[in-house]
Amino acid sequence: MTATILSGVSAALGGAAAKTALSTASALTNSAGAEIKAEFYQNLLAGAIVRKIREVREVAAVDMANRAKQSSSDYTVSAALADVQGYHAKCSFYIGLVALCGGC
Repeated sequence: MTATILSGVSAALGGAAAKTALSTASALTNSAGAEIKAEFYQNLLAGAIVRKIREVREVAAVDMANRAKQSSSDYTVSAALADVQGYHAKCSFYIGLVALCGGC
């Protein structure tokens, strides 16, 4: 909003120095606002993705713990290794992003 007002006032003024100063102020205000928004949303998004990764991994850990209570003939070593690899794979940006958007 401030950048738009400064830009509009610079167009209405007659002096080159005033126009330059107001145009520069408008550009700086606009870029500072964009930077603040980008950093805010990046931090917000990163935090949300990390929380989703933790949630997905917690569900997988509970599932693995429950399966580990089974007999070795029902829950084989190869199944346990596959679960561990799957658990490790759930610690990725992509998994967190997909979980965040509900599987979109």
